[in-house]
Amino acid sequence: MRAMRHSATLVCVAALLACDRGADRIMAPGPSHDILPLVTEFLPGIPVLDPFAPDPEGDNGVIASARGGGNYFLAPGALRTFAFTAKMKADGADGTIQGQFQFEDHLTGVKEHGTVTCLVVDGKNAWIGGIVTNSNIPLNATARIWRVVDNGEGSTFPPDEISLLDLPALPPGDQGCQARPDLPTHSVDEGNIQVKGATPGGEPV
Repeated sequence: MRAMRHSATLVCVAALLACDRGADRIMAPGPSHDILPLVTEFLPGIPVLDPFAPDPEGDNGVIASARGGGNYFLAPGALRTFAFTAKMKADGADGTIQGQFQFEDHLTGVKEHGTVTCLVVDGKNAWIGGIVTNSNIPLNATARIWRVVDNGEGSTFPPDEISLLDLPALPPGDQGCQARPDLPTHSVDEGNIQVKGATPGGEPV
């Protein structure tokens, strides 16, 4: 669901995610209303992830997916920005997992980029796990897991939800998501999360 509760965060989302529109430049307020180029790198050599960009492969063979991007506040001034894609294709007995993620803590300045290694979809809930591959602090090879809730599309629905990144108690991989940890979630202040399909053992959306 797309919630526009904090319009002041729009520039942050546009800069990191390009939202889900095709804009390539943004207007910056100022005396001359200069046009600033959109940020294109999340980390050096790592492009900004746009979770709503068209997938060249489409939905061919995809049996479950989750994607999202936006901002949420843990407390006043404690802004988090996220973007992720995750999909399971019906290849092999357990499926093939594809995807990536980017998270930024604006309070500390920490940025993490990684590869998705597991996905479980159950109704409107999804658990996504991955491994950090790039960061601006020593976090490479750190396993992560988070939970999202897709509460529907449009302003008449409640905001979507996302948890903090967590260190899985189980080894990284499919087991981390299958455990479906009860991770507390926070409302997305601006952005969108979409959960589709169902993984084995989950309920179809």
